[in-house]
Amino acid sequence: MLELLRKILYSIVIELVKKPINALLNKEQASEDSSKKKLLKNTATCLSIFIFVTGGVILLSSIYSPGITFDYSGGTPLATARLCSETGFPNLVKEGYEPIGWFFNEMRVNNIIEATQLAGSGRLRLTKRWERPRTIYFDPSGGSLVNGVYYKRNITSNTASNFVFPYAYKRYHTLTGWYFYGVRMESMSHAHNFTLANEANITLTAGWQRISTPEPTPGPEYIVAHHAFMIGFGDGSIRPNIEISRAQFATMLFRIMLDNDRAFFWSSENNFTDVAPCQWHNNAISTMYNSGFITGLPDSSFQPDRAITNAELVTALIRFLDIELADEIPMYEDSNGHWAAAYINAAALQGWEIGIENPDRQFRPNDTVTRAEAAALIMRVMNRPIIDAHTDMVMWSDNACVTAWYYMYIQMVTNSRYFIKKDEDIYETEVVLIPPRRWYLLERPNSRPEDIDRY
Repeated sequence: MLELLRKILYSIVIELVKKPINALLNKEQASEDSSKKKLLKNTATCLSIFIFVTGGVILLSSIYSPGITFDYSGGTPLATARLCSETGFPNLVKEGYEPIGWFFNEMRVNNIIEATQLAGSGRLRLTKRWERPRTIYFDPSGGSLVNGVYYKRNITSNTASNFVFPYAYKRYHTLTGWYFYGVRMESMSHAHNFTLANEANITLTAGWQRISTPEPTPGPEYIVAHHAFMIGFGDGSIRPNIEISRAQFATMLFRIMLDNDRAFFWSSENNFTDVAPCQWHNNAISTMYNSGFITGLPDSSFQPDRAITNAELVTALIRFLDIELADEIPMYEDSNGHWAAAYINAAALQGWEIGIENPDRQFRPNDTVTRAEAAALIMRVMNRPIIDAHTDMVMWSDNACVTAWYYMYIQMVTNSRYFIKKDEDIYETEVVLIPPRRWYLLERPNSRPEDIDRY
């Protein structure tokens, strides 16, 4: 019965897929050298077809199909998607391991078309290779690292090239490189080769060269990253004077969060009727809602595209910074009886001002906020330092007027840099500008919080 079903399925499928497969092979043929063209011509009608029958995978073989078999090497097929849509190979998992690829002897085979070409009219056995992820630790050797004193990366052969060494700082020293028992590592791939050779995790140690010998300044200090959290538009503008939406402001707070906090509160689900998983702001809004820093409207909507109001903005910031509410007599007459009165009072006691001036001492809780005003307030309340502009900064076509009150605020929130930080949130000096984080990695439906580290 199974053999009969196999023949029926084959006769139907073969005619459906033969022409497009041949067309694809002929397209690839045009870019190959003459010897490969001959091979493609001889094997252009060969293909492998996988058919799902009662939960199993059957490989059809005939004059059109070479016999291709697979060695899973301990892997297990996925129940939900047994074939990879990109390669045509079985989708496998193996606990504690990461996939490296499919191999014929020592040759990597990338997809079913390549496998068919290799097999020709004969048979081919492909073997799945796996690798345990290795951890590379970074010891700053008396210096400082962003995100803590001890840093690590979990990598495999396939991912090593995606990572760079962390930035380290040590007062009066220059970083000469990262070393493993005296051998300077040229790249993360180079370092990964040592994990394979030792079959174990390794620790790289920072190398330092002293550049001067002044007496060190008393008191602790460490290096901190200030990542750009406002993103411009495709036309090269930043649009400082347009209103900022509720989704944009929630996303700014989402980016400002410490990585550990973002991972702890991470969510891609919410109960809002107007925020869907496919929208760019879904993960940010869901995470911020899960953290309790922002809320929706009584009708279960979030209204992501509506401009945020003064009251909504300070409420989110007061919650975000965990500042105690103030229920005293309202400090602004126009906030008396307002739903956000306690939050507005707390902001007033902190000395917060939205915008550049407020001559009549009115808070205007229901007025909307511009992108420049939001940027300036965040810089002020988080005590982020303002430095002089320089040519290495990202510049914006509509933020070119250096005398505009918001000019440097916009420059600070759109450029990433390292700072030396001391006690009491005092920032001594900028160390270096760094590339902006690829925040779009966290805006996909299948994003995970650790995706932001993959650069």
